[in-house]
Amino acid sequence: MSTEWHRVEGIGWLTLGDYGRINPREWGSGIDRHVFTAEHPRGGLYLVEGESTPGTFTFEFDERYVLLGGPEGPNLEIEISALERGQYGVRYREYETPARNTAWSGE
Repeated sequence: MSTEWHRVEGIGWLTLGDYGRINPREWGSGIDRHVFTAEHPRGGLYLVEGESTPGTFTFEFDERYVLLGGPEGPNLEIEISALERGQYGVRYREYETPARNTAWSGE
């Protein structure tokens, strides 16, 4: 797994290497709200960590988000920035979900 950040820039659907693609955009004309939809390389949509259903999510610029790719992965960490002329910059890297202890100790 590589922890190196990669970057793509542009408008519309942006390819995230072998990790699928993402479409950051304005919610609507004159509305100060931004959303993204991220497609998984195996088909379907990524799920944002902390959300219950995959789909389109609101975001804040320069905040980090984790995209969960299901049990087979991959998971991604992304950060979306505003660029000139309505373009977006997306930094991304593979994200390893921290191990969680799911066993009850009984204590």
